[in-house]
Amino acid sequence: MVTKDQRIEELEAQVESLQDTVLELNEKAYMADTEYEESIKLYQTTLDISMEMIILIDINHSIIDINQSTLNRLGCKSKQNLLGKKISYIMNNDNYKVFQYTLQSNTLDPLEIELYDIDKNLFPALLQSTQVDDIDNIEYIITLMDLREIKRKETILQQQSLYATMGFMMDEIAHQWKQPLGVISLVSSNISIKLDMGMKIDNDELNKCTSTIETQTKHLIETIDEFRQFFRDNNKKELHNISSMLQFVTNLLKSTLIKNNIILKIKCDDSLMLDIVSVEFKHIIINLINNSIDAFCENNILNREISINVTKENNDIIIEVVDNAGGIDKKIINNIFNFNVTTKKKGTGVGLYLVKQIIEKNSATIDVSNYKNGTKFYIRFKRGIKA
Repeated sequence: MVTKDQRIEELEAQVESLQDTVLELNEKAYMADTEYEESIKLYQTTLDISMEMIILIDINHSIIDINQSTLNRLGCKSKQNLLGKKISYIMNNDNYKVFQYTLQSNTLDPLEIELYDIDKNLFPALLQSTQVDDIDNIEYIITLMDLREIKRKETILQQQSLYATMGFMMDEIAHQWKQPLGVISLVSSNISIKLDMGMKIDNDELNKCTSTIETQTKHLIETIDEFRQFFRDNNKKELHNISSMLQFVTNLLKSTLIKNNIILKIKCDDSLMLDIVSVEFKHIIINLINNSIDAFCENNILNREISINVTKENNDIIIEVVDNAGGIDKKIINNIFNFNVTTKKKGTGVGLYLVKQIIEKNSATIDVSNYKNGTKFYIRFKRGIKA
């Protein structure tokens, strides 16, 4: 039979065991709290050391947390300026609708949008979203890359390319002016010589000389007007006749094509229109033609031909630029549109890079392939056609 004292000892032993258990649980709880605090610190540090903007939102698209880079890029002094606000607060309506569609379709492709900073100034950014399994109310992790510096550098490259094109065009004008200036000089010299020799010049001969000078002068004026139009073209997207733009480029490059013995063939329905900045379209075509001209010269091709074929497919417009200049080295053809990649001995690798930038800016695509004994550039403007 268990005595009273034994029972008390058993109870005391149980109490002591419980106390030990409580102490052990307290220690584990303290360690768990410490680990949690360390995890929070690590999480915050990870967010803040990222060069990209990171925004965490809940299922209602309300901002739960942001990193230091987001504060810096948006010009916010404190997280409190944004926490609890809908992410639409830093987007315009059109961008927010596209953002919602991206989340619904679970698209992983980066999306180029515009964001508002704290002063409501818009700036370009690249957005990518990832859905998570509702960790602490977090539904999506949004990463954003500020594109302002990249866009600035692209603008500089475009300006440099435009200046290079301007130099080329001035050289082109010089070539086109040589012949009419030569004719004017010859006619005026002929008149001057006859007058010096006391020879009589009748009205018919004088009218013929005047008519010749007027014709050549008209050609000079048309050439310089085309040059001025090219560089004074407005930057608004408008409907332009494709055939007219191609003819404009042909006129500008006429003397270079003749000098290099190149036949340019254009096949385009006269009714086709394209919604684009005219000078950008001309810039694309000039670059592709010049690329072929350089290839003809470097590869010593004798029978030189460039074909531009414009067709329509549903609401898309397709432009194929094909030459027989020997093609592109297979080692670099897949990277030909990358910056600093060139097929030319003295090339800069900027021309085709900018061509692709302009094309993609217009919701279009460009591909290149070696075709027969030359190169084919295939451009598709999506929903760009009106007839």
